[in-house]
Amino acid sequence: MPNITIKRPVIIKIKVTEKFKSETIEQIEKALERVNLEIEQIEFQEKRISYNAEKQLKQRYLNLRQQMEEEKKKRLELKTKLLEKIEEVKKWEIGLEVIEGTMESLVEVKEGDDWDRIMKSEIIIEDGKVIEIK
Repeated sequence: MPNITIKRPVIIKIKVTEKFKSETIEQIEKALERVNLEIEQIEFQEKRISYNAEKQLKQRYLNLRQQMEEEKKKRLELKTKLLEKIEEVKKWEIGLEVIEGTMESLVEVKEGDDWDRIMKSEIIIEDGKVIEIK
């Protein structure tokens, strides 16, 4: 019977534990700190440019100011998303399985195989250990 090896997606899920929740929140808070520092740097640069604006051409000043405002806006949007993510993580119930991402694996397929079973592959992780492969 002929067979073929194909790549298939494997969904990686994390089983929520108190440890996972707290580590996830900690990672998001660190990202939030970085974003806040970037916003502070942009604001500092804006003040410095404003101070030196008299010495610069007006158009150049306006262009730089606009670029900084755009960068600041991006960081503020990211900050909002990170804060929303923290609130979402806080609502996770212990035992809930959340999708972490996907990977690919190779699987041998032959005539008569159940296609749905082949393509629905998952790995469940709890506290850094694989606890189930479906």
